[in-house]
Amino acid sequence: MRPLVLVAIVLALAVTAGCGDDSAGGEPSREGAVADLEALADDVMTTGGEVVEVLEATGLEVAGARGKGDYCQSTPRPGFTFALGGELAAGAAYDEQVATAREALLDAGWEVETEGEVTRTGDQEPEAWVNLVRDDWRLTLRRSGPEGSGALVFGLTGQDACIAIPDTTTRVPDDLEEVTLVEQ
Repeated sequence: MRPLVLVAIVLALAVTAGCGDDSAGGEPSREGAVADLEALADDVMTTGGEVVEVLEATGLEVAGARGKGDYCQSTPRPGFTFALGGELAAGAAYDEQVATAREALLDAGWEVETEGEVTRTGDQEPEAWVNLVRDDWRLTLRRSGPEGSGALVFGLTGQDACIAIPDTTTRVPDDLEEVTLVEQ
């Protein structure tokens, strides 16, 4: 009789192990994905705050910075991500802003991953851009778009920071759609 009781207990454990949150088995849960997105958002905003402090310590003025929850990839499974973007106030020449920001960020432990120049049309001078990395973060410095102010913009993302969600009906929570770090 004892072997039957032991088999019954093992079977009961095996059957109930498949119940509930399947995230350990590779299937993400909505609650787990949202919790992971909240943790990523906190990390991005903290690291973004450090970037803003480094930039402003050099005398550069950050005109605005915000984080945004968004979607990433569609296969093999959709996901959430969170990134931060910001812009410096127009004032100093773009080349000076890039050089100042680059050096300050290198002093703060960031490393250059890639850098180069964007060729402009006509008689315009090429413009520098820089991709920096630190730990699991990527920070891009570049000029704002053609309709923008021409000031330096920066973007902070986690490398490989796409959180699997169960399906496309899982939505970014309202409070993470846009989070202000520096008010414009």
